[in-house]
Amino acid sequence: MAHPEMDTLLDEGLRVAIHFLEKNGEFFPFGVTMAPDGSVAHTQGYTGDECPPSLELIDLLLRGFKTGAATGDYKSVALISDVRISLDGKTKTDAISVTVEHIDDQPVTCFLPYTKTNGTIDFGEIIAERAEPRVFDK
Repeated sequence: MAHPEMDTLLDEGLRVAIHFLEKNGEFFPFGVTMAPDGSVAHTQGYTGDECPPSLELIDLLLRGFKTGAATGDYKSVALISDVRISLDGKTKTDAISVTVEHIDDQPVTCFLPYTKTNGTIDFGEIIAERAEPRVFDK
C-alpha cells in the first residue's frame, strides 16, 4: 500500500482476525481506526442481536466510519470481515478481507485466503486490489 499508515491498519486488522480465527474458528466484522494523532483503536458494531448478520454489522461500522471521518476523528479506517472468494474463478475459499481507506490515498482491499483442516488453519498469500471509496469520499 502506498501510505504507511494503511499498512499499520492492515497489519493490526489481520493480527486480530487471525487471533479470533485460531481461538474461536470465526469472527464478526470489526474495524480498526486511526485518529489524526496516529493512535489506533478497535471498533465493533452492536445491533442488540447475539448473532447479527454480517452485512448489518458492516453497514453499521461504515456509518460510524463516515461520521468519524466527517468530524475529523479518523484519518484512516479498516473494515475487516470473513468472506468467501474465488482464486481460480470456480472454487470458493474462505478469506480474511481487510479494506483500508485513508484520507490521502486510494482505498485497497486485501484478502488473506485460509483453509481449516482438523482444527489447524493454513493461510495463503495476500491478494490486494483497488477498492471504491466508501468513507473518505473525495
